[in-house]
Amino acid sequence: MARTSAVTGAPGQEKLHSLLDLILGMVDRHLPQMNSPGAHSLLWALWNSAFPKPVGEIFTGWLRHDVDLNDMSTAVDVLLLDAEWRRDVEERFWLSLLSPSSRTGTVTKVIAKWAARVELPDWIHVEAGPWDVSKVEKNKPELAKYMQRFSSLEKFSQPASGNHWDKLSSVIEFVDQRLHHGVPQVPGTACELLALLETFAQSREHWLKVAGGAKGEVLEHAFASRAWAAFEVAVECGTFVGYSASRLGVQMHRRGGGPATARVMTVEVDPVQACIARHFLDLAGLSQTVEVSIGQVKDVLPRAVESFGAMSMGLIFMDYKGSIFHTDLEMLENIGAVGRRCVEVADNVALPGAPLLLWRLAFSPSWDLTAYAMMEFFEPNTEDWMALGQYLGPAGDPPPAPASWQRLSWHTDHMRRRACGLRPTEGDMFEADRVAYSRHVRRHFLAAGIEAILWCGPVDREEDP
Repeated sequence: MARTSAVTGAPGQEKLHSLLDLILGMVDRHLPQMNSPGAHSLLWALWNSAFPKPVGEIFTGWLRHDVDLNDMSTAVDVLLLDAEWRRDVEERFWLSLLSPSSRTGTVTKVIAKWAARVELPDWIHVEAGPWDVSKVEKNKPELAKYMQRFSSLEKFSQPASGNHWDKLSSVIEFVDQRLHHGVPQVPGTACELLALLETFAQSREHWLKVAGGAKGEVLEHAFASRAWAAFEVAVECGTFVGYSASRLGVQMHRRGGGPATARVMTVEVDPVQACIARHFLDLAGLSQTVEVSIGQVKDVLPRAVESFGAMSMGLIFMDYKGSIFHTDLEMLENIGAVGRRCVEVADNVALPGAPLLLWRLAFSPSWDLTAYAMMEFFEPNTEDWMALGQYLGPAGDPPPAPASWQRLSWHTDHMRRRACGLRPTEGDMFEADRVAYSRHVRRHFLAAGIEAILWCGPVDREEDP
């Protein structure tokens, strides 16, 4: 199994493995103190270093010592990442571990579908009942530090708590009740799925954020702007519920991609959301065209080179954490994944912002940038930008971004976390806040000479004879 950051047999790696082996011994002696963030960090470090002992075997050993699954639940995405790299059937077992922390019945049913209804063995221990304060402090320290000042946060401290899972359940139920349940027809059923998700986003207080409307048009424009070779694939970073992946799947189908092999690869770090996306893609008849992979972009996408070959990425759509777009794109360039005339598409460049990605596309000799301005989907007062970069080939790095842009990148991530409710001392993000912050970010772009073209809709193209 390949790792981009480790070379088997290197002296430095041997020292690292010795250190990790020492840490594992200490962990084994203090397993009752294990917490979910710690389990995730340690397993990821072991996996990324190509540690000789499989991470799944280590995790299973912890569970057999009667450790509460709740104290390690966020580590499951590392196990799924490892299983997908090795094409291991254990993926179904790891998926089954998501069910105890997904309290809503609808979400649990979707997880069970992809776990092939694997039953949890008796030796897995899951503590029932609400978490006490010490349990919250152990597994959700970032939330716990605010709870003494904000008692309302207590309802968000339990596993699968708050309204996020209820919201996702409502999306599943809305689609399942309305989507045609016969044999799916592509692109017809997929287009029906897209329309249903847009209807839901419009009618439920706009909480479901998908790249619809003008943003979807820009994505399709980028897809159609290049000639596609038979070996090339489209890659999406940030799947959520599979809206844009479905859109790309429809475009690939219309270009004659064929159903034999996956021509669209999408990456989602949240395994539950990945299961929901797989469910929708399956209903739409796109599960052979679109492959949903679980994990962080930097860990998953090197596998695309092994699966599809060098220079195989014809389109890269980034729609996740904007403050790391530029580092992931640089990684893809360095491993030779970016194809000739590849189109890089980035969403949310101005809100909450991806300034360092925009700097790279604007000032690197390897890229030719076009930025489009449009209003957010179902937010007619909120302007955002999408960045399209065409890859010209390896020609060097851009000059370093100024310190003010580095600070701006940090602040965009801060605002992203605030919008997710992780900064309760600062309050929620309302429409006026979003409008003002977008204007603040765009001022930096304009001061650097980067302007956006107002997106006015797709240009009609004549059909190929």
